[in-house]
Amino acid sequence: LTVIGTMKSGKSTTNNAIVGLEVLPNRNRPMTALPTLIRHTPGQKEPVLRFEKKEAINNFIQQLSISLDTPEGQYLLSVADQQEDLKQVADAIFSGMRIMSEYRMEQGIFEFLKSLNDLVRLGTALELEFPFEEFRSSSELPVIEVEFQHLRGSKVEYGRLSLLDTPGPN
Repeated sequence: LTVIGTMKSGKSTTNNAIVGLEVLPNRNRPMTALPTLIRHTPGQKEPVLRFEKKEAINNFIQQLSISLDTPEGQYLLSVADQQEDLKQVADAIFSGMRIMSEYRMEQGIFEFLKSLNDLVRLGTALELEFPFEEFRSSSELPVIEVEFQHLRGSKVEYGRLSLLDTPGPN
């Protein structure tokens, strides 16, 4: 099931309601940078996000680090809109931020997906292009596996329900 809508229309909030857990971030501004697949996995009580294609993002973080370490990068960061989130992700980059292959629990997943969004926003502010082209196939996207609360205990298994949370069009 793909959930599509305009920016800030409640796609992530709707998916969280279907899942029964707050695994997808939502704020007063756009939050979904990459489409994220959420799979109903019977018996998986603790949500786990797996992200195998992490190197493309880690390479992007390296580019951001180089760009931030210039006078232009420092100036741009100091005047960026909603700069607190951007400063936090810049601080994380300077502290050696690396994307991992797995994140656990609602908070860990939420923070990872929020960081992805903030990396995209920081890249835009620094005029660096996020490597979206690396994520064309559903097998390359972040995947959250968890038992959907509303399907817990369900005996019917004719397939596997998966939700695809998508970014809104700009």
